[in-house]
Amino acid sequence: MTLIDKALADRLGVEYTGRSLDFISISGHVVKSMEAVISELELEGELLKYEALAVANIPRRVKEALSKVGVDENIVIGLLTLERANLIPDTTTGALRKTESFILQLRQS
Repeated sequence: MTLIDKALADRLGVEYTGRSLDFISISGHVVKSMEAVISELELEGELLKYEALAVANIPRRVKEALSKVGVDENIVIGLLTLERANLIPDTTTGALRKTESFILQLRQS
């Protein structure tokens, strides 16, 4: 799930669902967040409608760690968001790469 800082969420005007979420941050700390929905999120040219987000006060230590690697400290794009946009991280280039969607078909025995 994509995580955004509360100050950014307030500027964007997200709609809170009332659901609370807890997760472990990249610094190893538990982060308490609220689930919210944004009407549109564009990622690498792919427009996603009604994307769910985790909104939290991102701890200073996490923001510092994000800044050190040269990424925005107010948003962490989650795997669920990447999957919805048909994007995968390309570890050879450090960039996102467009991929085709696929459906897994299970056989009944």
